[in-house]
Amino acid sequence: MLKRIMKELGVMAICVIVCLFFPKIVKAGETVTGGERWSLAVDVELEKEYTTTTAEGWVKLHVPANTVCIGAGFDKYTQIEGYYEINGSIKVLDKELQGHGYGSNENQVKLGQQTFFWDFHIGGNNDYYFFINSEKTDVCTFRFICETKDVSGNKRMIELNKYYTDSYYIYNGSANKFVAPNTGKYRIITDCINGTAKYRLTYKDGTDVQELFDDNNLNSNLYYLEQGMTYHLYVSANPEYGSTSKVIASFLVSNTRVSSITLNENNLTLNKGGQVLLTASVSPDLAVDKTVTYTSSNPSVAIVSEEGLVTALMGGTAMISATANDGSGIQAFCQVSVLPAYVTRLELDKQSKTWDIAELEENSWDDEYDGCKITATVFPKDADNCSVTFTSSNPAVISVEPATCKLTPYKAGTAIITCRTNDGSNLTQSCTVILTESHFAGEKKTINKLKYKVTSDSYGGGTVAVYGVSNKNQSVYKVPNTVKIDGYSYKVTEIGKRTFANLKKMNKITVGTNVKTIGNEAFYNSKKLKTITIQTKKLNKVGKNALKNIHAKAVIKVPSSKLSKYKKLFRNKGQKSTVKIKKG
Repeated sequence: MLKRIMKELGVMAICVIVCLFFPKIVKAGETVTGGERWSLAVDVELEKEYTTTTAEGWVKLHVPANTVCIGAGFDKYTQIEGYYEINGSIKVLDKELQGHGYGSNENQVKLGQQTFFWDFHIGGNNDYYFFINSEKTDVCTFRFICETKDVSGNKRMIELNKYYTDSYYIYNGSANKFVAPNTGKYRIITDCINGTAKYRLTYKDGTDVQELFDDNNLNSNLYYLEQGMTYHLYVSANPEYGSTSKVIASFLVSNTRVSSITLNENNLTLNKGGQVLLTASVSPDLAVDKTVTYTSSNPSVAIVSEEGLVTALMGGTAMISATANDGSGIQAFCQVSVLPAYVTRLELDKQSKTWDIAELEENSWDDEYDGCKITATVFPKDADNCSVTFTSSNPAVISVEPATCKLTPYKAGTAIITCRTNDGSNLTQSCTVILTESHFAGEKKTINKLKYKVTSDSYGGGTVAVYGVSNKNQSVYKVPNTVKIDGYSYKVTEIGKRTFANLKKMNKITVGTNVKTIGNEAFYNSKKLKTITIQTKKLNKVGKNALKNIHAKAVIKVPSSKLSKYKKLFRNKGQKSTVKIKKG
């Protein structure tokens, strides 16, 4: 009897010893009665939720090789302290735990049912001990979170243009690799449920691959990758605030090219100046580069901006193309027809004109002299083609240059000069020209290097005007009182327009006693002209800018009896204020 009692007592002792030194392994969803000390800690597993039944106790967590535990979630009234074993004793998880990192309750963050999260980083095929203490209740919940990526460095080989989906709790991710089959642009697209996904693309050495640009889509960016090169893609996700649900992250590496482009307009008819914005719809949605470049086949008719804004410039047709920028060669087209802008009104500045042949010969070459021109004006001024053509009904009397309307007289008579539009509107206007020829008036002569034109003729004489010089290299000129023409004396009464203009060497000139008129710009831009001697007392007109751009220190000598009058006569004729007028 005694023997059996001792035997039973021995079995009980063994059971006590086993219970003391071989802790219970708790299954997921079961309650935990923590051990009284670390050596009696109850075993728990990663990624499982536990509920304690005591105010405090010890649990033991084994982290396998190639796995990382990144933290613990627990409820509002629970505190967790972490330790690890060295040589039969335990030490607090802190900075000195090399290769594992550290955490503290100061780093707690809200985490749904497990209200707080203690962020640490432990692994390496080790055991860790945690003391769990509930301050205000005998029941608390906790869970240790595992990072799913393979910390050994092994990475999943993924295929292009294929979606991958991974599930995490928090701060987890996947490590992947792929080989670029071609050199060119690639797009990485991510999506996430119950959180926010992010990714990092690197070369094999860990250096980040530079993004080409940010297309304002946080979950999609472009990269330029080289054929045959291996790239590493790390995808991770952060949970939504307060969520304990699994985070489901999806990602795709795409090198899909554009397969089609559709424009919102295929044919446009516009008036000049009209505008329309083209928009391109690009397929498929997963195409790597969905941007397009717009071009016009006929920029003189219609132009298009980078954004697709078409502007009509003139009548005609142009083809606007939208070309994919990914090198696929895919295009879409819109034909633009611009309606012509015709001339609607044509006007001539003269409807009839009588000219002396001599006058026309002298002045028709001068673009600044409107008296011997016929000028056409078209409306509207921005018509597509504003050009006109001139013709003469009687070229034997007067001919006309078609484009410029330069007139060339031949003999007295009448001709009709007709102007016609060239844009197809076929508008016309006409001017009747009558040419007369004086017996002697208008005849030109060159005498002593000055050019004269007869202004009036009478038996035995008349008057002439100086209108030019035959030698522009003289320094001194003199306008005589009279000249002889065919043995008759003609008074020199006028210095014509620009007669002595632009004479670079002239520094002195004398004006004879019979001159009554000095024309516009008579001495214009003769910059060395310093002395002008006025001998005439008959001067009653000095034209506009007659003295413009002569020497700044020029002196104009006039008859003493005319000083006051001539000062007024020469006032504001273009000369500098330093030019003096004094008695001669």
